[in-house]
Amino acid sequence: MSEDHRARPRLSIVIPTCQRLPALARCLLALEDQTLPASHLEIIVVDDAGTSSSRTVSEQSGLPAHVRLIRHPENRGAGAARNTGARAAKAPYVAFIDDDCIAEPEWADALLAKFATQPEAALAGEVTIGEPQLTTDRVTQLLSEPATAVDGSVLRAQSANLAIPALAFQNLGGFDERFLGAGYEDYELCSRWRRAGYRIVAVPEAIVHHMRDTTLWGFWHQHYRYGKGAYMLYGRGGSEPSPSLASTWRRMTQAVAGGRTLSERVRHTGLVGLSQTAMLAGFATARFSRS
Repeated sequence: MSEDHRARPRLSIVIPTCQRLPALARCLLALEDQTLPASHLEIIVVDDAGTSSSRTVSEQSGLPAHVRLIRHPENRGAGAARNTGARAAKAPYVAFIDDDCIAEPEWADALLAKFATQPEAALAGEVTIGEPQLTTDRVTQLLSEPATAVDGSVLRAQSANLAIPALAFQNLGGFDERFLGAGYEDYELCSRWRRAGYRIVAVPEAIVHHMRDTTLWGFWHQHYRYGKGAYMLYGRGGSEPSPSLASTWRRMTQAVAGGRTLSERVRHTGLVGLSQTAMLAGFATARFSRS
């Protein structure tokens, strides 16, 4: 075995970022504490044309010397940033995490342990709400579609905690970069992955905490983006079936019932209504912009 082959990392971690240096610093700090030996990890940060220079990104995010920084000359979206990082990856497996997420110390270890038994599967790690747990964050999580089908198989994974065999990911074409400014590019990737005959396996031990601090405007904008993504995924004649009214109603009911007190349930009800209005606005915007 050659020296170069022995030094090859076992897992490449790709972090897309744009204009969130404090969050990126927090994400990188957590990755420095992984139980997996650092020699087994490759960390790639892709700066999606933020206004800060590469030097500023390195200095203000505390970018360690062994972390690779790639910079897009123009903003191309998170999906494109993930694809850029994955193309540069040297490990046989690529894990995606968002810059506003904090990985538990055993995160990388848990992913590689599952790849040891499921080497051809994509892995869906657990994404929890970080602190502070704002009402907007809880409602967003409660509104998320279930990740598993009736038979227990995983349907989709969030790009904030997704790991995938690198070669198969490249052969599939990576993330669809047309989802610029929209959400659901991770759902679209998972749909193509399953149609290609691959499996998605849940890894509840691989935990990241999503440290969103969502204002009311941020909540609206997030669900507006989801609406645009929903049109891209379901409304333009693709093969992915739209969620049924029954499943949509069930998720809305669960979000309202997730309130721990009467006043919380009232707030949840208002936020559910706001989220659906924002998604309809985003869906309509995407629909008519293509007509």
